[in-house]
Amino acid sequence: MVDHEAVYRVLFNGVLDAIGEIEQQNYGSAKLTLVKMLQTAEETCFDSMEEPPVQGLVPPPVPESAGARPRARQESPAVHSRVGVG
Repeated sequence: MVDHEAVYRVLFNGVLDAIGEIEQQNYGSAKLTLVKMLQTAEETCFDSMEEPPVQGLVPPPVPESAGARPRARQESPAVHSRVGVG
């Protein structure tokens, strides 16, 4: 069973950290914070599953300094779904 309280804590703290980065105009750092937060929340959910998915929903971040071309923005179904807390 998913520990919704633990997932909420991860998401809440990650959003607060990202807001702090945005207020300091550290947009790249804010993006990394959000991606890491999503991955941590995902791992928290998967830890409670008997058989986690083969691959997570959130891909690992690609450093922009690595010479990678920006990827076309793709909508993830997970972005628009709500996690029930309760």
